Amino acid sequence: MTTDIHASMQVILEAYYRDTLGLPDWEAAVARRLQTGLEGQVKRLASFVDLRGKHILDVGCGFGDMMLSLLEAGAAQVTGIDPDQAWLTVAAARGGRYSKRFRVNQAVGEQLPFRDNSFDLVCSNFVVEHVDDLERVVGEMIRVLKPGGLCLINCPNYLWPMEPHYHLPWAPYTPKWIGQQLLRCLGRDPYYFVHHIHYLTPFDVLKALRQAGVTHTTNLLHATLTRPDLIVNPALQTWVRRLSFLRPPSSLIYLLMPSASILAAKPGEGQAR
Repeated sequence: MTTDIHASMQVILEAYYRDTLGLPDWEAAVARRLQTGLEGQVKRLASFVDLRGKHILDVGCGFGDMMLSLLEAGAAQVTGIDPDQAWLTVAAARGGRYSKRFRVNQAVGEQLPFRDNSFDLVCSNFVVEHVDDLERVVGEMIRVLKPGGLCLINCPNYLWPMEPHYHLPWAPYTPKWIGQQLLRCLGRDPYYFVHHIHYLTPFDVLKALRQAGVTHTTNLLHATLTRPDLIVNPALQTWVRRLSFLRPPSSLIYLLMPSASILAAKPGEGQAR
């Protein structure tokens, strides 16, 4: 990563963690974000899906971390969309070495600027909790998939007691105005919390997928019970190893885990893997 790109990423991340979220440990959060990519998530996905030669769309691509990992895993072409031009500028600079295999567009998930049946795989990594119309975004993701194509949605689980962005304990279990007042008491700006974070669960995503016509989904965390070595986070890996002994149903995994990874197949002929 060049010095200029790294500096641009740091400025954007500092504004997000320090000014928007107001995290007390924002410097550590910035450092972690700069050092951590999404190779682990793509590795897990690649254990279930053959990514080689695929045309992939990343909805809410940010700095392009997942896009880069997908190309390194063998994807033929990766396109990313995001509403924030500053993040896209960084993503474009990072993916410049891939030329036409790496493309970014400024757009929103509610209105994807692509034709029907355009992509082999559409993915979204911890984005859907920020959208105002989940059903519309999921519907758009399925629309641009080829028949038989796959949709990957990673999302937080707001049945979990910790709000993952602001690190507020028990916030998902209380009315939002309580979290808003608590943030104000702590001297933190609650605007983003109120207007850009929506409490959702994996079951909300599954419902939106059903409304979009999807009939087959896979809980990747549940499927990973047979391969806990694919999980990068040591604490989560420990949990999964313990749960694998119990062989819990998929719905229980959705309930107990702080996040979900849902792989859905669009009906129709085509590659299922």
